[in-house]
Amino acid sequence: MTEEDVRLALCGNGRPHHSITTLLTHPSEAPLIGTPPRSVSVDRALVMAGGRGSRLRPLTDSIPKPLLDVDGEPLLHRLLRQVAAAGITRCAISVLYLGSRIEADIGDGSRFGLEISYLRETDPLGTAGALGQLDEASASSATLVMNGDVYHDVNLRALFAWHERHGNRVTIATHLHEVHVPFGLAHFEGQRLDHLEEKPTLRLPVNAGIYVIDEQLRRDVPRAEPWDMVDWLNTLAPAGVVGHFPIVERWHDIGSLAEYERLRDS
Repeated sequence: MTEEDVRLALCGNGRPHHSITTLLTHPSEAPLIGTPPRSVSVDRALVMAGGRGSRLRPLTDSIPKPLLDVDGEPLLHRLLRQVAAAGITRCAISVLYLGSRIEADIGDGSRFGLEISYLRETDPLGTAGALGQLDEASASSATLVMNGDVYHDVNLRALFAWHERHGNRVTIATHLHEVHVPFGLAHFEGQRLDHLEEKPTLRLPVNAGIYVIDEQLRRDVPRAEPWDMVDWLNTLAPAGVVGHFPIVERWHDIGSLAEYERLRDS
C-alpha cells in the first residue's frame, strides 16, 4: 500500500484501528476526488508566529513559543528548514508577541536558504488575518500556511501535489487524533440498539494547522482587519472548494505545557 493509498482511504470512511506509520513511497497517480486538476504553483509560505503561548507559561514569559527548543533546536528553525526543503524560497513570518526576539533570531533567512519577510501585527489579527498582509501574487499560485507551534514530518511536496490533483482551492492537513472513551459506547438507531462498543478508541480527523490556500481566495482576506480561519473556511465549505490532506506522518501540537513536555520526552 502506498502513501497515496493510505491518504485516499482516510478521505473516505477508513478509520484505522492501529497507528499509521510514515510510508516513504512517492505519491502515485490516483483516482481523483473533486474537480479535475489544474496547474498551481505553491511558491511562498506564511508561518504564523505571533501568539502569546499563554498555555505554555512560564516557558513563554520571555521566549516566544516558536523559539522553544525541540530536539536540540528552536521549533521555528525546523519549520523553516522544512519549507526550504519543499522547494519554497520566499517565506513570511507573522509576529506580535516578542516579535523582536524572533526577528533577531531568524534574520533575513539566508542561513535557511530562504528570503524571509516579517508581517508585524500591532494588534492581534486573528488566526488568518496575516494572510491579508501578504503582497499580491500570481492568480495561479498558492501559499503554504503553517502555525508556528506544530512539530511534524509531513511530506509537503505530497501536500502540494494533492492540492493540485484534487482541484482544491483550500487544502487543510488533518491528523487523526485519538480519543479514549473509558465507558461502553452505545450505538442506537432511534430507540433500537444497534450494538455496544466497549471502551473504544476513536480516531477523529482534526485540523493540523497546515494549509495550502489559492491566491484568488487569499485575496478575499481584508488587509489589517481581524480574520478567523475557522469562520472563513466554514463559509467556504458549502461551495465545495475546501478539501483535506490526511497526515500519515508524525505530527504534534505544542500548544500546551503538557503537550510540549510529552513531545520532549518522546
